[in-house]
This record gives sequence, structure tokens and C-alpha cells, in this order.
Amino acid sequence: MVIKMKNSFLKKILPCILAVIMLATLISPAAYAAEGVNTFTIEGSRYYDEAYAVLALVNAERVSKGLGALTMDVDLMNAAMLRAAETTVFFSHTRPNGQDCFSVSSKAYGENIAAGQVNAAQVFNSWYNSPGHYANMIGSSYKTIGIGCFQLGGRRYWVQLFGISQTPNAIMPSNNLNIQQQISINTNTRTVLLASDNRNQYPSPRSIVIGNTLSMTMLAQEGTSYTPFVASTFSYSSNNSGVASVDSTGKVTAKAVGTAVITATGSGISRSFTVVVGAGHEVRYDANGGSNAPATQYKTPGSPLTLSTHIPTHSNANKVFMGWSISQTVGLASYAAGGTYSQDTAITLYAVWQDCHTMSLDTAYNHGLADALNLVYKFTPAVSGKYFFYSTGQQDTVASLHNAQQTQIGYNDDDVTGSTTMRNFGLLHELTAGQTYFLRVWLYYGSPTGSQHGVEIQVTREHQINFDANGGTGAPEQMTKIGSTSKTLPAKIPTRTGHVFLGWSTSKTATTATYLAGGSYTANASATLYAVWKANTYTVTFKDSDGTVLKTATVNHGAAAAPPSNPSRTGYTFTGWDTTFSNITANKTVTAKYAVNTYTVTFKDSDGTVLKTVTVNHGAAAVPPSNPSRTGYTFTGWDTTFSNITANKTVTAKYVSTSARIAGDVDGSGSVGAADVVILRRYLAGWPGVTINESAADVNGDSIVGAADVIVLRRYLAGWPGVVLI
Repeated sequence: MVIKMKNSFLKKILPCILAVIMLATLISPAAYAAEGVNTFTIEGSRYYDEAYAVLALVNAERVSKGLGALTMDVDLMNAAMLRAAETTVFFSHTRPNGQDCFSVSSKAYGENIAAGQVNAAQVFNSWYNSPGHYANMIGSSYKTIGIGCFQLGGRRYWVQLFGISQTPNAIMPSNNLNIQQQISINTNTRTVLLASDNRNQYPSPRSIVIGNTLSMTMLAQEGTSYTPFVASTFSYSSNNSGVASVDSTGKVTAKAVGTAVITATGSGISRSFTVVVGAGHEVRYDANGGSNAPATQYKTPGSPLTLSTHIPTHSNANKVFMGWSISQTVGLASYAAGGTYSQDTAITLYAVWQDCHTMSLDTAYNHGLADALNLVYKFTPAVSGKYFFYSTGQQDTVASLHNAQQTQIGYNDDDVTGSTTMRNFGLLHELTAGQTYFLRVWLYYGSPTGSQHGVEIQVTREHQINFDANGGTGAPEQMTKIGSTSKTLPAKIPTRTGHVFLGWSTSKTATTATYLAGGSYTANASATLYAVWKANTYTVTFKDSDGTVLKTATVNHGAAAAPPSNPSRTGYTFTGWDTTFSNITANKTVTAKYAVNTYTVTFKDSDGTVLKTVTVNHGAAAVPPSNPSRTGYTFTGWDTTFSNITANKTVTAKYVSTSARIAGDVDGSGSVGAADVVILRRYLAGWPGVTINESAADVNGDSIVGAADVIVLRRYLAGWPGVVLI
């Protein structure tokens, strides 16, 4: 369905029924008046009783919805009858003259059309079941309606036109009306032609035999639909009446060998048709119990005639057309559809029908000796591909394969597949899914006796077996097999670096093989067989820098090894491994790598001045600066060692005063006081930059400067009796 918006109105289109709601403003009919619009006459019947029957159904539905009934407007009814006639020419909401459908009447605001329904109930149901058409029928803004029913050639055409202004209900005409209806057609956009029959089955030029006649008809064509015009509205002429004459009704009579052009003129146009007259022979077709036989052909003496490719039909679905015979009772065909007829005599060809068996895939059909003389099978494959038809048994039979048009597409006498000597025919052919094919089987020669059976017929698939090396190389070439028969797989083995071939599997990820190279494949299906591989394995050893084994791992070829947790080493930082292990293709040793830690050693003077900074590897010795100096003091060394550095470190210079020793003069000021106690305590607490005269600080004479010296010094300064400084 196509929906087209026009302001607040919709247009809905279906292949067989159409609906449209119009705009309030219409294009003036005068706007379409142009060269090429001509008036033609068709002959048909208006069915008013059917129109009013539709009205009753529409109003019953409207009342059930609480809507008011529509009245039949006489103007809209006449317009709808005209539109119904117009749709015989062009089934569309566009009129044959190119105008919009609403140009037929200023009262029309909506349109439904339909074709092919035989009565009012049927067309109402069609519209009822289509949302767009149903919406028109129950439109609340509509007050009036016009309904048309026009019959042409046994087919009825229907139109509803909807109006919005209330008018009195039109009185139904007492009789239906046979009418010659005039219709305007734009011949620039619609096809009008002269044909030798009502369906244009035999287009120009057409051959005819001397003494035979043709009836010429002017037609409007739309796709495969044809609408004949009234013959009396045209005049006819022949440009060579000695060869073929034409009368006032369009009847052509063949008189002599030659060519004549027949011309019809009327309604402002002319059309021509070429007739070729020969002294030929009639070839007639008889469906022989079927129907829809081809039209008569005419054979020119001395020239072969290509028979019609048209195939008759039969009401019995199990009857299949085999071809044509010159005898009504002979069961064998002498001519195929589309074949050649060469005899210079008139003839009637009779359709040959054969009982047909429906064939299923991989099913055996057995027939006795007499049955096998002439068999027909019908087969419709569900999947496109190559199919193998074959027979076994003692009857020596021949088979031919035919498409749906009964054209032979395959033939076989003796099976050449080499798969079995029991097959007396084997026929392989590419078939298309959904298409019907016919297998004909008949006796070739010989008469089996005794217990010998007749024939067993089957059809099976030809399967393709493809090989995928699945990461390797050198896979075998594709091979084919017939049905469920066993097929030996190639002995060829593919290769893959670092892997061992185990066999084949239908799964790409299989770890075990279903089929071996050189083994048998019996599945009744096509398949891709994937190589199944087992990877080689290797040992990866992870070691520390001292050779200690940290981990061993077994790894498939091409895979990555999983390393151990990062190792550690005192005074060093782990930096990684000495080689990669992401694609292992052999045994491998991987060793940890380290970077030595470094530290900063700072050398300071006694007053805190930085003398030197040194970066030293873990465990190494720092190189000190040159010995510093201090006025009035002698450098005695450093306050800590720095031969095995394991962390950042500060080293401070030590001094001894060079002036005369005054016991208790810790700060070297030349006198003993409370300041000396403070300096000594700071020194012993390790304050940075604090230096003392150690010899003066050893006030208790034990050669050790310590807390005891602080006590003695404090007591001395406090005037304790008996306390002296040594």
C-alpha cells in the first residue's frame, strides 16, 4: 500500500482495490486539455442493481458504527459509472486522459476502486478488509455517495465516489443498461493499437493462409490487459487489397501471396497492422482432454514451421504433457512444444498426456516389468544444486530430463559415473530450487525373465566435499559424491609447522578427527572437512639471575608461555626477562634481568656544609672528599663508615681542638659554663653540625665522652662538694 499525504487528506493505493481522499481544490479539467487526448467508445453494461446493493451494505455498516446513512447522489452515481468504465482502460486513480480522478465531478471528495469481484458482497468485503478503503466508507464527513458497476468482457469494475453535501436519494433505474460508453484517452501516455485478436496474442506482422480471415480490433493496452473499442467507430483500409482486403467491420480476407498493411482510422488517430499472406497449411492443436491449446498456426510450403511453445493444461494434476501426436489415441509424442513441423500438409496435433509419479529425494521407486516400458516422474527440488537420477534393475532403460516447458535438458543411456554396474542409466544435472522437472524413463531393449525384477528409480543429491587445511597448507582438491554412497577420501595429508595432522572433522575447532586421510565418507550431505591438528609441545624454563629455576612451563607450538611472578634480589630492581616467550617454537630458557640499586652518600663538614655528594651502587664504597680543615682544630676522621653502602647516608667530619686543654670547656670558648652542658648534650643527641673538643669534654677521665660526663659537668657547675673536673 502506498500512502500519499495531501494536506489533511490521504491517498491509499492497492494492486486490486484503490482508495483516495481528495483535496477541496481541484485542478481544472481545462488544464489537461492537450494534443493527444482523444475520445474512444467501448461497449459494456452498467449494473445499477449491484450498485444499490453495495449502498445497502455500506449504510448497514455505517449505522452499526453510529454514523448517518449515505444517500445515492445521481450526479456522483453517473460519474462513478463513467469512472468504472474508465478503469477498464487504466486501473488507477488517474483517469485515462491524464486528469486526477476528482475531475470527473466537482462533488467527489473520495474514491475507492476495485476490479474482478463478481457481486456487491464480494467487493464490499474487499473494501471492508482494507483499512484505507474502509476509512472512506465510514468517513464521518461524507453525506452522499455515487457507486458504479461496469462490466466488460465478463469482468466487473467497481467505483465509489464520496460527497460532503447532502442531496436527495437518487431513484434506482429500473433496468441495468447496455451502453456504448465514450472515454477520453491521452494516447501520448496510454497505448492504443490495432490487433488481429482481442488479446493481441499474435502481434504484427501476422501470417495468414490464402482464403482465411482475421478480425481486426482497436484496443487500449495497459500491461497485459486489453480493452477493445467498438469496431463501427473506425474505418478500415488495406494498402494492397489484392493480397488482403478488409471490410467495414475490420474483417480481413487473405486473397493472394504477399504483404498488406491494414489501417484503422477514427477518434483522431490511425493504427496499422501488417498481414503476410502465404499459400500455407493450417497446423491446428487439440488439447485432447486438456484445455488451453495453442492457437492455430500456418505453415508456408517448403519452409519448416516452429511449433508453438505454449503448453496446454490438464485438470488432473497427475497428468503431464508429453508433446504432440498426429493420433488422438497414440501414447507417444511425435513433436515437442517448440519443435519443428516440416510436412507440407494441414494437420491436427493432439496433446499426449501421461500419468505422472511425484518423486521425492532418496526414495526408491520400484516398477514391474510391464510398468517400466514408459514412466514419467515429477520432481521439484527444495535446494538448488546438482542432482543425480539413476536406475538399477534388469530392465535396460533410457532416461531424459525435461524442464517445466517440457524442453529436454538431459539424456542418458548407460551410467558413466563408474560407481556401479547395476545402474542402466545415470543422469546428473544442475537444478533450480522450486522449479519442476520431469524424468521420462522408457525400455531400451531386452525382455527379463524368471525372477528378474523391472526397474528401481531414484534421485539423490550430488554433494561437494571441500577440504580446509585449517591453518596449514596443501589441502586436497574438492571432490564430489553421489547421495549416501561411500566415497574414499584423498590420502593426501596437509602440513602445518609445529603440528601433527590427526585427520578431518566437520568442525573447525575439533580436537579429535572424525575421518582419516584415505578413509570413507558416507554422509548423504555436502560438507567442508577441516584438518584436525595436534600442536607440538615445548618446555620453557624460567631462571633467576643466579641460575635458580623459578618455573617450568609446557607450551604448545606457537603459543605463549606464562611467566612466574616477578622475582626479587636484595639491592636490585627486576627489569624483565632476557628473551621473549610469546611464540614458542622450541625448548627455551628465560632468565630474569635486574638493575642494581644506587644510593646517595653526602659528606658534610662539622658545621653542616656539604663537602661532596656521591652516587654509589648497592654494597660499594663511597669515595670521600679531601680531608677538610677547621681553624683551631685538627681533622680526626668521619663520624661513620661508608665502605658498604646499602642506603642513602650522611657522613660528617670530626675535629679535635688544637688549643690548651681546659677540662669542661666543651665548646672551646676558654671558659667552663652552662653553654658547655648544652653543647655536650646536643652533641651526644646527634644534632647535625654540632662539634666539641672531646678531650675537654671527657671531664671524668674515663676516655669516653658520654652521659656520665654531662652529669659530672652539671654537678661541678652546681658546686657539689668534692666534684672536680679531670
